[in-house]
Order: sequence, then C-alpha cells, then structure tokens
Amino acid sequence: MTEVLGRVEILADAPTLARHVATWFTEAALAATGPFRVSLSGGSTPKALYELLASRAFKERFPWQRVEWFGVMSGLSHTIILAATTEWSARRC
Repeated sequence: MTEVLGRVEILADAPTLARHVATWFTEAALAATGPFRVSLSGGSTPKALYELLASRAFKERFPWQRVEWFGVMSGLSHTIILAATTEWSARRC
C-alpha cells in the first residue's frame, strides 16, 4: 500500500489560491515551535501571496520574529519586503 503524503486542492482562481496559502502559511508559522524556516521564490508567481502576508489582515498575526528567510528575492518588490518586515524589524531592534 502506498503512503499518502499530501493532497491536491483545486481552487477557483489565483486570488483564492493566494488567500488559501497565506492562511495556511500563517497557521503553520503560528503552530511551529522554534524558528519557522521559509525559502522564498522570486518572480511574479508568488507576488499575490507576499502582498497578502504584508497586508493588515496577515502581518499583525504572522510571527515575523520567528521566521528565518532563505532563497532568491530578486523578483520581490522592495516595498513588499519593507511592509512585511517593518513590525518584525521593530521588535528585533
């Protein structure tokens, strides 16, 4: 018998997908004990997710201070990074 390692979800559109992933991502980060390690993808594909994480709905809930970021961020807007990390940076300083 084959072990199931995940599931496939089909969502209506890209904005629905971004909100679903932002919610999942936030819940996973909140549930983590210790550092929450993230590898970011660059380019325009994950832009909606990053914008949601930087939005008021998520940025005040997300545990920025426990996140360790890795990966290529060349496609990620400086404005998005700044907005998403402002609160985290203030707490770290």
